[in-house]
Parts: sequence; C-alpha cells; structure tokens
Amino acid sequence: MIYLDHNAATPIAPEVREEMLRVLEIYGNPSSLHEEGQKARSLLDESRAKVAAFIGAFPDEIIFTSGGTEANNIAVHSFAGSSAAVSAIEHSSVLKPFEYLAAKGVRVHHLPADSGGIVSAGNIPAGVSLVSVMLANNDTGVIQPVRKATEAAHAAGALFHTDAVQAAGKIRINVRELGADILTLSAHKMYAPKGIGALFVRRGLKASPLMQGGSQEKAVRPGTESTVLAAAFAKACETAEKRMEKDEAEIARLRDMLESLITAKVTDCRINGLGSPRVSGTSNITFSGLKGDSLIINLDLAGLCVSGGSACSSADFRPSHVLTAMGLSDGDARASVRFSLGRGTTEEEIVRAAETVADTVSSMRGKTW
Repeated sequence: MIYLDHNAATPIAPEVREEMLRVLEIYGNPSSLHEEGQKARSLLDESRAKVAAFIGAFPDEIIFTSGGTEANNIAVHSFAGSSAAVSAIEHSSVLKPFEYLAAKGVRVHHLPADSGGIVSAGNIPAGVSLVSVMLANNDTGVIQPVRKATEAAHAAGALFHTDAVQAAGKIRINVRELGADILTLSAHKMYAPKGIGALFVRRGLKASPLMQGGSQEKAVRPGTESTVLAAAFAKACETAEKRMEKDEAEIARLRDMLESLITAKVTDCRINGLGSPRVSGTSNITFSGLKGDSLIINLDLAGLCVSGGSACSSADFRPSHVLTAMGLSDGDARASVRFSLGRGTTEEEIVRAAETVADTVSSMRGKTW
C-alpha cells in the first residue's frame, strides 16, 4: 500500500509516540491542586509554551481544542460580528459556521479566487468585523498572500483569522510577521494524534465558548484537558521545527517527480494550482473525462491511497468548491484527485504510484498509451 493522503491525516512520528508513552504516567487532572494534579498542570503548561513558540506566540495566546474544526468554529462564532468576509476556498469547518451565521442574519461576503487558486483580498467591504483567509489550501496546496490580506483587513478595521492547518510544519509560521489576530492549528496534520488542535487568539482579544462548563482553557474550551495529546502536539511542533527545511525540500522534489511522471504518461490531465506558490506535498490533478470518486476507488484497489480533497467532505458528492472557485467546470472538478505526500514517502513509491495512476486511468478510459 502506498499512502499519498497526508493532507487527510499523517502517521504518528516515532518521537511523538515515545513522548506519549512517557507522559502516560502523568495521570492527574491538571485542574487539581494536589501533587499529581500539579504534575499534569506543569506538563500542560510546558506543552502550551512549545506550541506557542512554534508560531511565535505567547503561551497565554494558545487555547487547546479538539482539532481544527472546533478551533475554526470558535474563531468564527467569537469574532464575526454582524458582518464578515471569508474566502471562497476555505475548509468546510470555516465555511459552514459562516453559512450558519448568515442564516441568522450576519452579512457574509465571499472573497473570490483566481484560476491559480489565489484569493483576492484587496477590497475588503466596509464594516466587516472579521476576515478569514486560509494560509495554505487543503485541496491544491496553494499558499495564500496572508500578509497582504491581513493588512487589507486591518485597514478596513477588521480582525484577521487564518486557518493554518495545512501550512503548519510545511512552511515557517510567525503570527507577528503574518499580522494575524487569530490562527488555527491541528495536530494530526503534523505527525501527531487526532483529537487535539489549537487556536491562537492575540492578547487583548476574548474568544467566546461554544460549550458551557468549567474554566479550563481560559473558559473558552471547558472540559478536562488531555495532557497526553497536548504533549504529543508539542513534540510534533518541536520535531517539525528541527527538520522542516530538509523534509520539505525532499517532499517537494518527490511531488515534482510525481507530477512529471503522471503528465508524461497520461494525456488530458492538468495540475491545478501549478505556477502558484504551493506547500511541498500537495498535488491536485484533473483527469478529464473520468469520475474522481471512481478513480479513487480503483486506485485504492490497486494499492494507492489518495483522495478527492478534504476528508471532512468525502461524503459530499458535490464537486470541490475550491476547484469550481478557480473556474473549473463541475465535470473537471469531479474528475480531480489530490495526492499528498509526507515524510515517509519514498522515490520508489512515487514511481510505482505514477505507474498505477497511468494504468488505472488507461483502463478506465479504455485506451492504451
């Protein structure tokens, strides 16, 4: 089996697994005042500081959540106000909360993307309270001009939120340099377990809870914190910090090889976002005339794991809203497949994957190249 779906979930890194086993012995509740509780509190504080350092934030600006979806929902519900702007290519965990608020009367403006997948955020409508533009797109890997978008948002008097889930660990992130007020992270895209994420909220801002309960996580995310998951997330950040440049250079080389091999072997295919800045491991390719879901199933039967885009939308049979926002027809959007590479991907796997794609496409089209 060749796994090229790292944008959906990454395997747990050995360093992270070892850290999880080590901290399993720290079993106290971090809200308890006794010795065991304070051991857990110390571990949680250390983990928060490491996640904060990874993005250039202060520890008290980090709120641990169950993942990117919860963090995005907290961000949108807390700061959208009566009018907000969001890019047309956001993850569903950003778009859906905005849709919910729009149904409640909030004015939501959608910022378009060009054919290269770049969001145009130069003209922010007057009166908006929040602008949300992701840092790297989950379908295409296209990196957005977030610094420019932040400046435009602030010039319009709005706060700025960026979903950095697919960027973290792939490109350097510094919230001060980006100028972001709110930023979202998720551990399972960074070789850590599922079930934990983080929301950066700049000092001076106050997020609102989605749930009612205790005072954990600055009373924004009530419930007993998972010290094990927090420590795993922190270790993943530490590991990424040390090896990011080397990893991403190799992954980019393999991604380029995959694209070259596939486009050489398969006619009527197109790389979406080619020419735009992209994170290293993502390649979205349209195979004209095919149904993407059928191609994905056939590739899986041939031993290759890929996807049609966000795993969170896999049950939604509509074409990718990201690709249609870039101008693709519904048919071409449905004929697109996302390949996402990771640390463990090898050159041998890339060669085999390209051959598998070529053979499978040929079989489905009933042609021979």
